[in-house]
Amino acid sequence: RDLHSFPTRRSSDLIGLTSSSACEKNPSKALLLNYKVAKNISEYFKKTRVPVIFISSSYVFNGLKGNYSEEEETNPLNEYGKTKVMAEKEILKLNRGIVIRVDILYGFNGMNKPNEYSKRFYLERKLRLNFLIK
Repeated sequence: RDLHSFPTRRSSDLIGLTSSSACEKNPSKALLLNYKVAKNISEYFKKTRVPVIFISSSYVFNGLKGNYSEEEETNPLNEYGKTKVMAEKEILKLNRGIVIRVDILYGFNGMNKPNEYSKRFYLERKLRLNFLIK
C-alpha cells in the first residue's frame, strides 16, 4: 500500500548513523542515513500539515563555547555534524518541521569524564533541550 493511505498525525525521523567515528570512516553512508533519509521524509510530507520530528545533535556546533541556544550559528567539525545540519535544513523547510538537538545521551566522552548530558542530568539534575520549530 501507498504511505498516503495510512492516516498520519505525526512523523519522526529516527534513522541515522550515530557514531561520529563511523561517519568519518564512511562519509557516503553518513550522507545517506543522516541527510538523504531526512530529505526524502521532508519531500514526502512537504504538502501536508503533518509535524515531522527530527532528532539532531549538539555535534552541529564546534563545541568550543558549550551551552548553545537554538539561535546560534552551527559550525560542525565532523561528518556526523555536517550531515545533521544538512538534514535540519530540510526538515525546517516543512510547514511543521521540528528539530530536537540533544547532547550525547549516555556514556563517557573518551577522556574518562561523563558527557554533558550525563553531567547535567545525573549530577546537576538540570537538562536543557534545544527545539527548533518552524
